[in-house]
Amino acid sequence: MRFSWRAVVILILVLFAVSASRADEKKTDKKGDDSAVSTADDSAVKAAKDAPAGQGAFGAATPASKSNAKPGPAAMRDSEEEASEGPKWVPMPAWNGNPGLFNLETGDTLPRGAFDFTAGANKISRMPGDITVLQVGPAFGVGVNRWLSLFLQIDADEHIHVDVPSNLSLASPNAVQFRNTIYSPIIQANNDPGDHPAYVEDFPFASHNGGGIGEIDLGFKIGLLSEKRGNPISLSIRNDFYIPTKTSLNDLLSNEVQSGKFNYGIGFEASKYLMHKSILATFNWGFRFTRSSSFTIPAGSGGLAGVIVRPGQSVTLPNGTTTPTTEIAVLNTSDQMTAGVGLLMFPQKRFQVITEYNALIFVGNGIPNTTFGARDPVDSTEGIRLYLMRNVAIDAGYRYSLSLSQHLDRNGFIAKLGIGLRREEREASRKSDILTSSCSVDTPSVSAAAGRIVQANASATDSHGYPLSYSWTASGGRIEGNGPYARWDSAGVAAGSYTLTVRVDNGAGKVSTCSANVTVLP
Repeated sequence: MRFSWRAVVILILVLFAVSASRADEKKTDKKGDDSAVSTADDSAVKAAKDAPAGQGAFGAATPASKSNAKPGPAAMRDSEEEASEGPKWVPMPAWNGNPGLFNLETGDTLPRGAFDFTAGANKISRMPGDITVLQVGPAFGVGVNRWLSLFLQIDADEHIHVDVPSNLSLASPNAVQFRNTIYSPIIQANNDPGDHPAYVEDFPFASHNGGGIGEIDLGFKIGLLSEKRGNPISLSIRNDFYIPTKTSLNDLLSNEVQSGKFNYGIGFEASKYLMHKSILATFNWGFRFTRSSSFTIPAGSGGLAGVIVRPGQSVTLPNGTTTPTTEIAVLNTSDQMTAGVGLLMFPQKRFQVITEYNALIFVGNGIPNTTFGARDPVDSTEGIRLYLMRNVAIDAGYRYSLSLSQHLDRNGFIAKLGIGLRREEREASRKSDILTSSCSVDTPSVSAAAGRIVQANASATDSHGYPLSYSWTASGGRIEGNGPYARWDSAGVAAGSYTLTVRVDNGAGKVSTCSANVTVLP
């Protein structure tokens, strides 16, 4: 029941937080709908060109008087709902399929209709036994809507290498050395460290070189805040359901990489862009609730190497004697708390630099452990992300164990391929993007004899904030300028009306044009 009531309480708190968040969002949407401002269609460009001569200024995408009008909060929310995080490189998934770095995640969920895939290898170090674990497997993520995404991570193969098997209770004949095993001891442990078993707390059945398929992590992620929707940070709640693929004692002793019980985990992820989006900082915290396991072994089977059990059920024989029919082994491991911070440098570039610090802390009343060194592993991972295509990237990082100073092999790595599909998102982003522009001149008319310079100005706004480029043309005379300002020289032109036009491009498929007329008087 230790697991059940805590899980129920946390689920209730999560649902309460999500309900409050959604209620606030609906209030915001209602206010936005009341204050939304409509914008004119791009067909106004033609109207601008056909305007009467002598008109000083008029907008192409919107009338000049509304050139700075922006869509209301509701319209902006809908446009940002499917907006991509950048015009070039799609954010890549972390190890478990959610958007992130190597192992750490960002506070964002996947956009609606988005699909992420990643596959790779991850090497970590643990004590006692100076073991190293190589994890290989794929992960998937799917965006359900703008605040909910699902993910699935499969440990297709985990290989354990034991450098010092004499430091592990389950490595026969070490049961005598430690006087008990990872299971509830027959002999009550004294304060002597030798009375405590020696085992790896997140791989409690590790004893020799080997391994096999790992557990399945199935979960969902709820987005509470997002910088894409105008919040100061991105914040989300992750829920994990750890499903074992091996449950019997014999299988677990052979497999070595699972605990054999369904576990539940919850986590929080927060992230924020810094220094004009040149750095993405993230913080993760998680807690995994473990469950005690019990196993029955037929009596008289000779037991299993390294496993000490206590008598279980018994039967009375015809001669009046009793004999045990089964023996029971009990495994009680500590809960696991994780915490990590990371930085992703140059998130808008093809070549990105990643640094992470991760800690795994064992908490609760698990069986006392002889660790032969630090109990809680702390790792540092430094590496790169290189985009092969807009939505395909490879990650490579070197991991070093900071806390396991007595480990024979403190070196690790992570290498993976990531794919992020945002086809629907890009199309929605292109359609929802609003680019407006309006033009004006400092004087609507000049004298032909004066031959003066006319200053032209373009005011443009893109709802997604993309950088804008400007290209100026004139129906006569000479015009110079490649930004929002241009100079038109009326020297040598005949009397009449001349049109100064600018083409504004956001680099993401949206273009707007506007014009202003100048009349040259005889």
